[in-house]
Amino acid sequence: MSKLVVTEEEGKWSAHDPKVPGAYGLGDNKEEALADLREMLSVLAKYEAGERKKKLIGERKPSK
Repeated sequence: MSKLVVTEEEGKWSAHDPKVPGAYGLGDNKEEALADLREMLSVLAKYEAGERKKKLIGERKPSK
């Protein structure tokens, strides 16, 4: 993982990895924002793995 950017603005914290555009974590404190970002990155990794699998084996069409 690259260096994470964590900022606080008006009492709310956000965290993001500059190498992963659009993925942010939010929280009431720094730890919550980082935990939220880790969860987001995990979900994103699972989604991308599923998309790669679909490309490799093809999408299954429901039988009629």
